[in-house]
Amino acid sequence: VITDKLDAHVSFISASDGGVNTNGTVTWTLKNVAAGAEGTVTLTVEGATEPLYIGTIEAPKPQYTVRFVDEVTGDEIDAQTVSQGSAAVAPDAPVHEGYSFLGWEYGLGNIREDMIIAARYVKKAYTVVFIDGVNLTVTVMNDIPYGEPVAAPEVEAPEGYKFIGW
Repeated sequence: VITDKLDAHVSFISASDGGVNTNGTVTWTLKNVAAGAEGTVTLTVEGATEPLYIGTIEAPKPQYTVRFVDEVTGDEIDAQTVSQGSAAVAPDAPVHEGYSFLGWEYGLGNIREDMIIAARYVKKAYTVVFIDGVNLTVTVMNDIPYGEPVAAPEVEAPEGYKFIGW
């Protein structure tokens, strides 16, 4: 529905697309207008000394739901309603012990459909070094994921020593 209030000094003559004048207010009820579409309606009046500017009329843009989820827990972090072509706003990513936040799964601009966007993480990895001070050996284990057990190397105790553990 589009409405326009006529200036007091003009007289209504006609309106395109079924526009109706009721007590100085012209109303257009437009059907089958696609969301985001632009169009033109025409109003003819008598008595104006200058052009009348009604303004640009745009159909409302579609709205989409953008859900942000945590890849580690599966929990929803946030949900936003975003107009077509607009950008979602990234919420703060949850912090998880043993994980590094990499970023969001998809870009946040130019939203054109309902979306689920996951916070992406990578499990931290560590280097574990075993040093045998008696036998003078070093065992290095790279890329051990956070929280995963580490298999310690076997140690052969020299004569006169008893190995009691790492």
